[in-house]
Amino acid sequence: QEQMVEVFGIDGAITGEETEKKYREYEVEVDGGVLPVLEIPKFSFDNRPAYDRFMARFFANHSDKPAIVIDLRENPGGDGRWAYEVLDYLTDEPYLSHERFDFRISKPFVDVATFSFQRGLWEKGWPRLLWWLPRSVVGEDNWMDRIEAADIGEYAVDHDGLHHPDPDKSTYQGEVYLLVSHKTNSAAVVFASIFAHHEMGTTIGRETGGRTVFTSDSIPIVMPNTQLFVWIPVAKLALPGGESKRGYVPDIPVVYTMEDYLNGHDKDLEKVRELINIM
Repeated sequence: QEQMVEVFGIDGAITGEETEKKYREYEVEVDGGVLPVLEIPKFSFDNRPAYDRFMARFFANHSDKPAIVIDLRENPGGDGRWAYEVLDYLTDEPYLSHERFDFRISKPFVDVATFSFQRGLWEKGWPRLLWWLPRSVVGEDNWMDRIEAADIGEYAVDHDGLHHPDPDKSTYQGEVYLLVSHKTNSAAVVFASIFAHHEMGTTIGRETGGRTVFTSDSIPIVMPNTQLFVWIPVAKLALPGGESKRGYVPDIPVVYTMEDYLNGHDKDLEKVRELINIM
């Protein structure tokens, strides 16, 4: 005999992906109105189309605002292509994405790069039948063709890489303030370096934790003798204007004291308010 019973458990809203800190927008008050803030806690999520739609709505809804803030202070990085998605709204001119990008070719790296490339096509809705066309046909350039053509042990080298913004995106015309901190790393440093190099706005905060010249694109490897699982970087990335021994240093450095941290003072946003009020 079946019987309906009620049991207590964990609300589905707080399990799984719902517990992941997501990108969001909020507002802060400034003299004469409110200032939109776009917070991006990392540059990789499970649902790329939802991320793209959110960014499109944000810039469409605030296209008439005199200023916006982009907050990357808690962003540890991710995939640089997710950073380009936002940068494309800030300029309609091609921008230098890196000064040098060197990949050491190995069979595991080629396998991972191919999977990543095909996943990108899947996210864009390309039919599986077309995934095997020459990479230069379905991609932005012939980078994957060069990786697959190189011999094991060689380097695939790319100098002065240019990214061309999506021409269908409307360029935001107002002032942009970018917040960074010691917790800003990897792809978030890529964003900050490109943003600063091309003078897309004003950067505020603390020197980034991630350097502007660094190893990247780690791949998973199982060590043959110990069977330990490790991540090993296979590339070296030099960002525009980068220094090998430093992170990105913002235009307007902000110094925090222990008292500021303990009392929850947001001195970065306070500096933005100060700049807005004197515009």
